[in-house]
Amino acid sequence: MSPSPRETRHSSQGGASRGKGPQGPQPQIRYQPPEVEPHTPPPSASDAPVRPLRGPLKPGRDYDKVSLSTWINGITWLLLILVLGLIESASPQVETFFSRIFKVSVRKEWDMGFIQYAIALALLAFAVPFASAVHNILKTGKVSTSDAVSLGTSLVSLIAASVLLFSF
Repeated sequence: MSPSPRETRHSSQGGASRGKGPQGPQPQIRYQPPEVEPHTPPPSASDAPVRPLRGPLKPGRDYDKVSLSTWINGITWLLLILVLGLIESASPQVETFFSRIFKVSVRKEWDMGFIQYAIALALLAFAVPFASAVHNILKTGKVSTSDAVSLGTSLVSLIAASVLLFSF
């Protein structure tokens, strides 16, 4: 039986097969397992420190204050969104084609009841984060990031309340 064209082609390359280099004895590499330290039993449950179930812990951080400030800021922004909704409800209605055809009465002035509620909510949205930030600053003696965010949120609320007060 004659060799196939494939075998003759590879045999004509000087004994090398498919670019693997010269054929010959390869050195034997013996597996050496890594050195393992002696087994130590895991610490008991009573030795483990008690950690809250929040994110990664950083030393020197007061998690309760940060969490409370975050909740206060979130509630304040919800109050400000409610203030915007009240202002939208208090605005005069626009007369449309259908209101003219069907002779529907359209309110032409601002509803001052909604505006009074919006002013009260804007002042509340100012007072709560401002009081929280001042309390935290007096308690710790320094301004943290959450306190600065609370002061910024209260400043936005104060601007909204003053615009409402002086516009109507």
